[in-house]
Amino acid sequence: DTKDYDLYCHYVAGIVGHGLTRIFASSGLEDEHLADDLEIANSMGLFLQKGNIIRDYFEDVLEDPPRLFWPKDIWGHFGTSIFDFRDRANEAHGRECLNAMICDALRHIPHCIQYLSSLKETTIFQFCAVPQVMTMATFTILYNNYETFHTKQKIRKGLTCKIMLTCDSLAPTLDMFSELLRQLEKALVPEDPSYELTLSHIKKAYLAIAKHRPDAGKLVARESFTRGLLSAFPALGGSILLLFADSITGYFHRADAGEE
Repeated sequence: DTKDYDLYCHYVAGIVGHGLTRIFASSGLEDEHLADDLEIANSMGLFLQKGNIIRDYFEDVLEDPPRLFWPKDIWGHFGTSIFDFRDRANEAHGRECLNAMICDALRHIPHCIQYLSSLKETTIFQFCAVPQVMTMATFTILYNNYETFHTKQKIRKGLTCKIMLTCDSLAPTLDMFSELLRQLEKALVPEDPSYELTLSHIKKAYLAIAKHRPDAGKLVARESFTRGLLSAFPALGGSILLLFADSITGYFHRADAGEE
């Protein structure tokens, strides 16, 4: 059931969050009270691990024996076997099950935002923020995407580059989170059984972002810490590095779009 699912994700990823949080707090780089509430750190791990589990259905079902971690009290509402969803005759129920799994993962976002907002050191922030935003981006391509049951779905390489270049400070990270939440909200299917709960989780995520980023809804272009640092030291090759990074990002965007 979902309780066991959460416990599994805790042992796989949540405990890692506990350990890292204690290290961050004891290192002097972060506030010594960061580890006072490890439930928040646990949510960071659960969000990431659930993203992996949902995305990896196709690979996990092909294992011998199959290794599937989707909780029955979610998928059991939509089929008699977790393998049923690969049958295209069950596409409608497969989409509903997939959306319900994503809905469950979204409930962890407020804790993730709270954790990120408490970090001060840039490299620690980037280390924590990039995987969270990539997971959120993954959910935008998995939602209602039946091909998740037949191929491994991945976010675009260009978007990956953008996340890595941008998410090294709180403001641009929360802006990107907001943008991805809006994409997901726009894709929601009103007829989906999980629609209302999913929308509720998205609204709670918006509120969490607004608490730490009052103008998060205004997606004004802002320079990330990394980009600002590279721009500030042209003699050290900062401009060249930026040009190279932008060229690579543009190349991946064109490749993802199928251009020559």
